[in-house]
Amino acid sequence: MKSPPKSVKLSQIKQLQTKFNQLMTFGDAKRLLSSIAPAKVKYLATHARALDISEFQDIKLSKRRTLLLCLLYEAQAKTGACHLLERKIGYNWLLR
Repeated sequence: MKSPPKSVKLSQIKQLQTKFNQLMTFGDAKRLLSSIAPAKVKYLATHARALDISEFQDIKLSKRRTLLLCLLYEAQAKTGACHLLERKIGYNWLLR
């Protein structure tokens, strides 16, 4: 079983936000994964999310990088969808 999370400090949240921003500027993950079927990308991202660190370290480097890239692709896609939704909501709010 996993232990409950420890309390988080503002400085830790800022560090995580900085790391997240760096990952989002990594590049176009979609282009790098263009030769893999979308269903396979989703499967690999789900698989990567389920692994703990010890299992992850036992995987060959090439597969580990592919799993991480699939996770990054999903994060970039969700972030893009969130930005579109924010713009749509903001635009509709201004029209009222």
